[in-house]
Amino acid sequence: MRLKNINVGYVFKNPAPFIDAINVYASVSNVLTFTKYKWYDPDVNAFGSDASRRGVDMNSYPNSRTFTLGVSAGF
Repeated sequence: MRLKNINVGYVFKNPAPFIDAINVYASVSNVLTFTKYKWYDPDVNAFGSDASRRGVDMNSYPNSRTFTLGVSAGF
């Protein structure tokens, strides 16, 4: 079981006389993985397109967890 992405955001409308809106957002990728697999990541495939060997990571790096924060403003 895997929780792959979480996205949250909020829009502040007319926070100041010269600003129409401010959007604040955050995102996280590769949050949690629950598995009995003993190595890093059951989603990797070190043998390219060979589907019969899917999940064999051969000590390759797992997918990284990524955090994104942002603010955008409309004038």
